[in-house]
Amino acid sequence: MSGDCLTYHQLRSMAARNGLLAAFDAANGPPPATATKAVPSAPVGAVRIVSLTMWFPIIVVSEANQRAHWTTRHRRFKHQAVTLRSMVAGIKLPALPVCITLTRHDARLLDTDNLGGAFKSVRDELARIYGVDDAPDGKITWAYAQVKNTKAKGISVWFEAAENLR
Repeated sequence: MSGDCLTYHQLRSMAARNGLLAAFDAANGPPPATATKAVPSAPVGAVRIVSLTMWFPIIVVSEANQRAHWTTRHRRFKHQAVTLRSMVAGIKLPALPVCITLTRHDARLLDTDNLGGAFKSVRDELARIYGVDDAPDGKITWAYAQVKNTKAKGISVWFEAAENLR
């Protein structure tokens, strides 16, 4: 798991963009009070943040708790990879370096130590699509989240990158 964690408000806005705000609030309670403060503005035209969120009908499970034959696990990984690659085909993804947040939507929440393992094949395939290794010191920063959702099971992937406009 990456050291860069998303804040409550970032996760809540991601849930709102995916139409899951009510489920997020039900699982996590009301938003905490925040104080507003002035943020110094960056030079105009220096960088632009590129953000893309995609929904995939992929069910991820805690691989640490699965007691299945290795061929069952292989078929599940293959299905996840093929679904991901076919749905991303033809879409212009943000350029490297990029921060990718993988969010699991399911009726039951996983332990945080199982969440990263559940996304192993998804993470491997996204790194393969970008043509890089998914090593910790690579050009992709990984983050994980989960939302309790009884209506739509799957995952959402949030790509975020800064483009230099010079």
